[in-house]
Amino acid sequence: METGIVATTGLLAWQQKRTRLLLNGEIVGKKRVATTPNYQGWRCRECCLLLLDYSRPV
Repeated sequence: METGIVATTGLLAWQQKRTRLLLNGEIVGKKRVATTPNYQGWRCRECCLLLLDYSRPV
């Protein structure tokens, strides 16, 4: 696994099923007012797995 930052462009939400709109989604990342939220993350280039810690933006 490779350590890095997961950069987002706004809200980070979790959904059980994919929908066109963010209906019944749980907001798991908090949007900052002045900048976009970034989170500590890890990725595996081989299996294309991305893991992130959304407990606090960095």
